[in-house]
Amino acid sequence: MNLSAAAFRQWISLPSNNHVVDFYPSDEALIFNLREYVCTGLEKSDTTIVIARPIHIKKLCEEIGKQQSSTELFRNHCIVINAATLLEDFMVDGLPDKKIFFSTVGKLIKNAAKKGQPIRAYGGCMSILWEAGNKDAAMQLEKLWNELAEIYSFSLYCAYPERLFMKNSSEQVGLSSCHAFVTAPQMV
Repeated sequence: MNLSAAAFRQWISLPSNNHVVDFYPSDEALIFNLREYVCTGLEKSDTTIVIARPIHIKKLCEEIGKQQSSTELFRNHCIVINAATLLEDFMVDGLPDKKIFFSTVGKLIKNAAKKGQPIRAYGGCMSILWEAGNKDAAMQLEKLWNELAEIYSFSLYCAYPERLFMKNSSEQVGLSSCHAFVTAPQMV
């Protein structure tokens, strides 16, 4: 199901067990949506996890820093992880190892679940793999997240640059099949 910008904002405010993908036109659009997703979670006392590229972490911190009310919450209540470093932990021979994924990311979600609050995560590992040309690994990782969601209740927000799908939109459709919702293109 495609989500409009308004529906996306509604989705991020609901405590749910959904997996959404966003095909974003620019880093600015990603950071805008990610900031909304994270800040909404923090304001609702959700356990919030951001697994992102260092540049996206930096830009997100800058944007959240502009919102005085969210800055303290972000510093104290958001788990932030470098996606590239995390990938190194569970990738074996160019593919995600299920056992290691569950012992790293699964453990992270399990520990977050112990807090008894809704969990929301942003997963930036898959776009790194896709951009590197390792599309099979990205798809496998999407499926591992879905398997993890069968064990623990959490919302997962994934995002890929639109430019990666300019030549082959059928890949975007295939990737969308791993997600409960797909955001509609939007201008920020």
